[in-house]
Amino acid sequence: MVRIATFAGTVLVALAFLVFAQEKPPSTNKNGKNTNTTSRSAATRKALAERIEIPEEFRKPGQPIPLRSMLSRIDEVLAERKQTLQFVIDQTSFKVANMGDALELLEANVTMPPFMKTATVQEMLEIALRQVPTNNATFLVRNGRIEILTHDAAHIQVVLEKGVTAQFRDMPLKFAIEDLADQMGFTALVDPRCGAALTTGVSLQAQNDVSARGILSSWADMFDLKLLINDHRVLLMPRADYLKKLQDQLEEAQLIERINSKLPGILTDDHFGVRLRFDRGSLVQVQ
Repeated sequence: MVRIATFAGTVLVALAFLVFAQEKPPSTNKNGKNTNTTSRSAATRKALAERIEIPEEFRKPGQPIPLRSMLSRIDEVLAERKQTLQFVIDQTSFKVANMGDALELLEANVTMPPFMKTATVQEMLEIALRQVPTNNATFLVRNGRIEILTHDAAHIQVVLEKGVTAQFRDMPLKFAIEDLADQMGFTALVDPRCGAALTTGVSLQAQNDVSARGILSSWADMFDLKLLINDHRVLLMPRADYLKKLQDQLEEAQLIERINSKLPGILTDDHFGVRLRFDRGSLVQVQ
């Protein structure tokens, strides 16, 4: 049976004991440098990829089951395979999105496609969460757990503003970025041209008084990198390459502007036998 406890507005579905209880202390080399690169979420991602059989009662049209039953089924199957998943439900995010009204997410009625007899754990979660009445549920892999929350709460810009509690010493920058991203539940892309900076050791002792964005920005300043963040990505690249990219974009825009000012609206390409015209700086075929 799924056990539920409430902690400051968050429902914890205790399908597994805490991952931290089994974590090994960080390993170090002979120079004392932290060389531990194992993601605490690696086992979670592996469990998400497990393919399991979907019971017939989960696939009956017009006869939905509560989300609680599906999570219990996942727990039972993974336990048989000596694997575990820990689910955390961010009730606060759903309450805020639901105009202050609490949402009994575990009691939400869900069903699986009638002819889908097997699916990965991730597929089952994605299909089930799309059926939550508020139509705003998703999940993040965060710190070795599956955190179920609203789309707004899972937004990159929101996640990056959360406070961080972390402590490590002389960890290579590449692994430090991966560890931070793993703990907070976002993906950070690192340009391989960052070179030697990626292997340089960094230390951090954060007491929940600094955000993930603040830490990444600090590391970018320390190693002359550029941190690029928008609604779809988090990217670190060498500042020199970033400035060169800006220069290339400027030259491309200037070239397109010159072409637009000199060429007529309709062009003929005799080699391919097609007619082309410029539309907002791009060549498109004229039918």
